[in-house]
Amino acid sequence: MMTHQQMIDFKTRLKAAGELLIKDRIATTQLAIDNAQEAANNEGKSSAGDKYETGRAMGHLQKTCTHGNRWKIGRN
Repeated sequence: MMTHQQMIDFKTRLKAAGELLIKDRIATTQLAIDNAQEAANNEGKSSAGDKYETGRAMGHLQKTCTHGNRWKIGRN
């Protein structure tokens, strides 16, 4: 059986590990957002008549999905 102090120490370490995990996930998500934005910014039209700029739209879609995941991570 743990003493009161051991339980407090355990909970403190558990909280720190959880915070580190969350910070790592946020950093990974931010990197994905930044990469998607950079790809969208660097993507040119494949032809003069390319009406929808497919690469840019895909980069925007990826960015949108990543923001959704970031919201879910921060929410839990």
